[in-house]
Amino acid sequence: MGDSDAGRDACHGAARRAGADDRRQHSQLAERSLARWPRELYLLLADEIEREAREHRAPTLTVDETRGIDQMLGAVENGFAEALAEGPRAETLAERRALLREANEATAQQVRAYYARPWAVGDADSTVRSFLCECGNPSCEASVELAVGASAGPVLAPGHG
Repeated sequence: MGDSDAGRDACHGAARRAGADDRRQHSQLAERSLARWPRELYLLLADEIEREAREHRAPTLTVDETRGIDQMLGAVENGFAEALAEGPRAETLAERRALLREANEATAQQVRAYYARPWAVGDADSTVRSFLCECGNPSCEASVELAVGASAGPVLAPGHG
């Protein structure tokens, strides 16, 4: 069995522990003292993500306290090595900037989708989140704290351009 098969089997083995994972997930959500509707949304989304992963035979990993960061990183690298090697990759500056813009737009959309819920209180556009610097430099790891409404782009860290 190759590394990719072992990683895939480990990922699928984690998915088979769903009963314990469901109980842990419910317990963690209860600890956060979430209102009923956000809690229900989290559970529905988790079920949908799990269903889609199974449907597409995507590798999955359980993130919990049983593994340290180094072990989890190793499991991710093992379980997703084939997909990561296949790409796609942003190889040019323009491709990298477009990918970063897409990630920032997704962050803004997630915040807006949350505030579109009937129980959500507040304003999406004034909510501050961390956005990735879109300078496109492959070594840049900067992020910028911005209100969602100010993230229309490009988002650039001070001195980046």
